[in-house]
Amino acid sequence: MAGLIALLGVALILCVVAFPTPNDISVGEMAYQKLWLGRMTVVFAVCCLPFLCLNKKQYLSFPSIVTWVLIILGGIEAIWGLRQIYGFAVSNHSLYALTGSFYNPGPYSGYLAMIFPLCLHEWLNLKEKTERTWIEQGKYYMALGVMLLILCVLPAGMSRSAWIAAAVSGAWVYGMHISWGSKLKEIRKIYKRKVVLACIAGSIIFIVIGYSLFQLKATSANGRLFMWKISTLAIAESPLIGHGTGNFVSAYGRAQESYFANEEYSETEELVAGSPECAFNEYLQVATEYGIPFLFVVLLIIAFCLWKGSREGRIGLCGGIIAVLVFAFSSYPMQIPGFAVTFYFLHAFLQRRNFSMESLGCLCLFGAGCLLCIYEIIVVESVFVGLVPSGVNNY
Repeated sequence: MAGLIALLGVALILCVVAFPTPNDISVGEMAYQKLWLGRMTVVFAVCCLPFLCLNKKQYLSFPSIVTWVLIILGGIEAIWGLRQIYGFAVSNHSLYALTGSFYNPGPYSGYLAMIFPLCLHEWLNLKEKTERTWIEQGKYYMALGVMLLILCVLPAGMSRSAWIAAAVSGAWVYGMHISWGSKLKEIRKIYKRKVVLACIAGSIIFIVIGYSLFQLKATSANGRLFMWKISTLAIAESPLIGHGTGNFVSAYGRAQESYFANEEYSETEELVAGSPECAFNEYLQVATEYGIPFLFVVLLIIAFCLWKGSREGRIGLCGGIIAVLVFAFSSYPMQIPGFAVTFYFLHAFLQRRNFSMESLGCLCLFGAGCLLCIYEIIVVESVFVGLVPSGVNNY
């Protein structure tokens, strides 16, 4: 019973990505997601208290709960996308037929790419069992079904970042499953010459695929390269402490203005220049707002979590994190509250399944959720009822 209550709490906070936005609010408006998360974080913490107190035998663990909630949400999103592709559901963007519950096919495809390694890991684990219980049999077919649905929908999203993220994370999960380190050592000992030829051939194939993906949407790729270039110039202006939280747009504008003032730009750069709200690269975004040292610390924490999680056997959760990290190189997952909180959940429950770690994780989430809830209720609801200027709606 305690496990079911915890499952409800996790589902309520993670389902923000699939929760329908009211008709009078734009789908792309993030304030509503923040309001929902602020309230549901408190509900999540309350639901987890019986789990921590009563679930002593650990029939269910938080990592497994988070994994299967995300797999179910991934299946819902994939079916949502299929219905949009075949005209049974309306897209949330006038220019794109496929968006799922998101407002753009890019984040939608990235979300599916994050779920893919979770499905793959669970399916591979259950496939090894010769005698499965009826619950395990249901999990086996659910993981397989969601994985196939994602593979059907993902190409239609036309998100190269999501394709690469799914491929890299899926290859890592499969490699960990078959102990790729020892396999590679054996192959290198047996086929020394052929390994060199295989590396050369693989490099050529990698370059060809990379060039093809670049040319698939060359204008979009050139635009992101230019944004990264200007973001780098903005970082150079304040590399240690950054420009401050939420100041990316102003820092980017000043750097772009200085760049064009020097008149050393190309025609392509002039064509793709604009005023983006984010860097389309989360690493550059963090470095611009908080500085390079802060980015370095964040990367160290993430690397430690991945190392710890892989040692504890949380291969699926680690695969989901790797997918987000790859996707973040050329997109903006952390700018979407529902996406970001999922990323934090993947990190929070990578540790060993014991009472103390999960208690600490819940307490941290509870404290952050209380603060967020108070802030969102005061500020965000006031935006909706018009008590503050409309400009606050863009925070």
